[in-house]
Amino acid sequence: MKKNISINISGIIFHIEEEGYETLKEYLQAISAYFSSYEDHQEIVSDIESRIAEIFLAKLDEHRQVITLQDVNELIANMGQISDFEAAEAIYESPYEPAKEAEKQEETVFYQEYTGQEQYEQEAAGEAGSKRKLYRDQKRKLVGGVASGVAHYLRIDPIWIRLLFILPLLLLIMDVFNNADSLFIMSMVLYCGIWFFVPASDALEEDTKVKRLFRDPEDQVIGGVSSGLAAYFGIDATIVRVLFVAGMFLGAVGLIIYLIIWFTTPEAKSITERMQMEGEPITLENIEKKIKDSFQLDEEGEESWFARVLLFPFRCIAAVLTFLSENLKPVAQLLFKLFLVVLGVVLALESIFGVLVLSILLFLILGLLHNWDVIMQLQQYVLYEIDAFDLEVLTAIRDIIPVNAAVSVYVTSLIPLIFLGIIGFSLISRRIMISKLMTWGLLSVWVLGIIGTVITVPAVAMEFKSEGVVKEVQYFALPAKGEMLRIALNDIGTSEVREVNLTIRGHDKETIEMIQRTSAKGKSRQEALDNARAVRYQTKQEGNLLSFDSKFTLPENQPFRVQSLDINLYLPYHMDFEMDPALGNILNATLYPNGYRVGQLEGNFWTFNQEGLRCLSCPDQHGIAAEAKEGERVFSPEEFSFVTISGMYDVTFREGPAKIQVKGREEDLQHFELKIENKRLLIENQSSGSNDKIELLIQSPEIVAIDLSGRMYVKFHEFHPEVLHMNMEGAINCEAEMFNELLNLKLSGASEMKLKGRGEVFNLEVDGASQVDAFDYPAEVVNVQNMGMGKSKVYAQEVLNISSSYADNVSYKGSPEFVQQKENWK
Repeated sequence: MKKNISINISGIIFHIEEEGYETLKEYLQAISAYFSSYEDHQEIVSDIESRIAEIFLAKLDEHRQVITLQDVNELIANMGQISDFEAAEAIYESPYEPAKEAEKQEETVFYQEYTGQEQYEQEAAGEAGSKRKLYRDQKRKLVGGVASGVAHYLRIDPIWIRLLFILPLLLLIMDVFNNADSLFIMSMVLYCGIWFFVPASDALEEDTKVKRLFRDPEDQVIGGVSSGLAAYFGIDATIVRVLFVAGMFLGAVGLIIYLIIWFTTPEAKSITERMQMEGEPITLENIEKKIKDSFQLDEEGEESWFARVLLFPFRCIAAVLTFLSENLKPVAQLLFKLFLVVLGVVLALESIFGVLVLSILLFLILGLLHNWDVIMQLQQYVLYEIDAFDLEVLTAIRDIIPVNAAVSVYVTSLIPLIFLGIIGFSLISRRIMISKLMTWGLLSVWVLGIIGTVITVPAVAMEFKSEGVVKEVQYFALPAKGEMLRIALNDIGTSEVREVNLTIRGHDKETIEMIQRTSAKGKSRQEALDNARAVRYQTKQEGNLLSFDSKFTLPENQPFRVQSLDINLYLPYHMDFEMDPALGNILNATLYPNGYRVGQLEGNFWTFNQEGLRCLSCPDQHGIAAEAKEGERVFSPEEFSFVTISGMYDVTFREGPAKIQVKGREEDLQHFELKIENKRLLIENQSSGSNDKIELLIQSPEIVAIDLSGRMYVKFHEFHPEVLHMNMEGAINCEAEMFNELLNLKLSGASEMKLKGRGEVFNLEVDGASQVDAFDYPAEVVNVQNMGMGKSKVYAQEVLNISSSYADNVSYKGSPEFVQQKENWK
């Protein structure tokens, strides 16, 4: 049984054995007496005590709570004795030194050897002889102790590991690297993988010989970053500063890196930190040397007046940034924690959604989900990333997918999603949400799933190894004289996958020719050809009626092997014909390359010439010439002055030769409505079930009236009409810069407008919850009629008339000579 004493070192309570206490007390008294002649000796002794507290803390854990005499002796051996200094004899004669001079010299030599380079080599050799283990450092952690643990293992400063994990996020934000998103995901997976699988430790002692990165306040120009990096790498600080200045001209990369290092790197305020910055062992001898160096004044080191003038603006910036760093650091820490929580929520939701999608697909493959209407609803709201045709294929081939293959693929995909969710919830709660036993259990199941996938999936893939194409040519009679050919669709009503693509073209022969190409997959080319020949498709001609089945069929016992049918129908040039509106379900590359749309099929007559398809009965506004390619249409219409648009679009207006450019998903463009009547451009959009907006570029030499309704984002680029009447209804967000003689603007619903430029007369009417900000649009005469809860901001120079439901709903700038305001307007 030993007596313990509680002591306070640097604000931390330690329990120490009585013998160790006496030795430590004498040691600290010797230190205090030795440095008492130095200026700021109290700060020096306090810094040494802080270092002693760090060493003692590293020796304690949950199983050991008392400092022993051996710990004190090891501390003294590490830090060094006062007797090692030449001045020690004059200042203080150590009371705990052995009486014999030989023993004193022997002990002194022992301490010198133990604290010198030999100690480091011995430790390195000892660790090299045994396997070093990687732990997460719980003492110096910021999030999970991953960076500090890896840095301890590699014997480097944790700041470099943290910067390596932050770098992918910076590349993603700056968008300077094509695969930045993949790199960021990989870094997060690596970080979380180490977090999950590497054990944590509270007993990792800090290696005092590892050079630490600090900002050097004694040689700073702005924040001490350059001088700190120079001290760390042992180079001239001027070189580092030149590199940062050069980085300023590379997309501000230098500034960004400088600020990141500034806000993430501590300042070397104490002597101990300055020694760590320069990589010196923290001993009493080195502390004394550092103190003496700080007192040496270099008379020739004074700055010239030119250097002072040159550095003055930088030092002003440094003062501002120092203030911001000191005051914004808590805010930055809070934002970082919020970022982790938001990231955790995103990962958790992605995991939940992914598991839901995988489970639905498994039910679909196993035949547990039969109702096709339900499947289509799920495709629209849950499986929207998967094309409807792919779902149909998946349903059609489920008879050849074994249950074990489906389950293996499901498990292989499911486990990573589960881990993704665990990572998300762990980031939210800031603690690991899974035990080691469960982790290894899930990994084992995942490995089994991979093995099952490797064994079963290739057998399924072999069924689709080869492709075969069968070509058939068929001719049809020309319609009787005086009759017009009518092409129709015969809806056979099947909901299974039976894809048919019909392309109608013209040729210089006096025959109606049909070339039918049927493709299919199989284990071999011969089997693929047999599968293609099994397709049953009917095209019938009855008089002048030529009808095509909406789907092809397969014999009852014929398996689906991704059969598809492509039909090219060739009609003689200048032969008139009519197309059934339902034919649009199978038409491909017929209408849109020639500037037409499905909505124009009904009631119109057509013909082919050498230039392509032409509509014989369409009004002039329908036959707008167009350049078409996948996802884009470019129309060159006649000039128009009025524009009416309804639907969901991103619209840009620009002055110039008449042109309309349309971009979007091909399936959305199929529902696109465009026509011109009496110089009025009409654009409508019949919903295709997509939430993606279509992009419109509308260009005309003169537009005097614009009517918009729906949900849009509208922008005016180099658009300055003298007179413009504009109406916006719905949820429209508009940004415009205009110079007008007269602008009549009306907003209703929940529309918003930011208006810049200049005008002479500005008439504004606001209804509902709409808002207008025209503080940057000064006008000589402004008339405002504000109804409902909408808000208006205007800039009037001479005359201002206001009619408003509420007095504070209209605000204005400027100093108009005449102001008339009418409140409670009804």
